[in-house]
Amino acid sequence: MRLVVADTGPLNYLVLIGASDLPPRLFETVLVPQAVCDELRHPAAPAAVRAWAAEPPAYIRATNFRYRPEILDALLAQHSTKDQQG
Repeated sequence: MRLVVADTGPLNYLVLIGASDLPPRLFETVLVPQAVCDELRHPAAPAAVRAWAAEPPAYIRATNFRYRPEILDALLAQHSTKDQQG
């Protein structure tokens, strides 16, 4: 499984330029920290971004972790194991 962790900026601009269909072409899953989801839904975010974030596509998976290398390593190892199993 190809996996990536996304920050607010790339998702925001992909929506604004009409390219939010690009990530699933490159990755099977996009992990999005809850703080990023909150930023994308913030009243100050552009309306198109708020609408997209209100009902994110299936490839987006919101997570409640804060970046710590050991947590990210464990997530990546878990997904790698699933890839090897089938």
